[in-house]
Amino acid sequence: MCLDEIVPLGKISEALSKPLDIDRYDLNRIGQVIEFNPRCIHSASLRILDRVVTHSNIDVDPMMLAPEVNAKDPRMFERISEIVGEPSIRGFIFLQAYVEDANLDNNLAVQFSAAEVFPNDLLLIDLLLSNPYKPIPEANVRFHHQKFEGFGMLGEVAANAKKCARKLGCEAITLTAASDTIVRVFEKHGFEVDDTPTGRSAKIVGSGAPMHLNL
Repeated sequence: MCLDEIVPLGKISEALSKPLDIDRYDLNRIGQVIEFNPRCIHSASLRILDRVVTHSNIDVDPMMLAPEVNAKDPRMFERISEIVGEPSIRGFIFLQAYVEDANLDNNLAVQFSAAEVFPNDLLLIDLLLSNPYKPIPEANVRFHHQKFEGFGMLGEVAANAKKCARKLGCEAITLTAASDTIVRVFEKHGFEVDDTPTGRSAKIVGSGAPMHLNL
């Protein structure tokens, strides 16, 4: 499965001059991910539901899943599978890579999650590339969740995602951008905000923008 090849872990290890301790979870272990990171799976479910509504031939009332949406149910993807009549998540990867250095207080270097999903997308769910040796001064922080510099490898990640998506036969790569800043970052790599009610609302509020790159 090429999903776990999207992030260049070898190059990140070389950049750090340190080995990485990597935890990987595939679709067979998605239940474990739900236990320690339910937000990740619920976020994926929301993006899948939006694509079902806006980019499929299935007539779905999105309000029928309002209870699962409001409860932030991480297993909402299973209800979506029942509605569309096939698995809404066909392939999945969640990985975390830690720098093997006992002197670091925070040694997380990579957190990444992606999935092959309905209707025919490669969904980028979560991406954090963080060099724990290079903290960002508070005045220079651009993303609220990133306290360390990255590795300058987003372009390579995007290129690898395109290769993987084509290998899987996907028609688009999708994601949800948490802020306008992240929207602008991904626009540089060919993504655009969906021209849908969700996309237009996100432009107004400045967060939660659904983005895509058609292949």
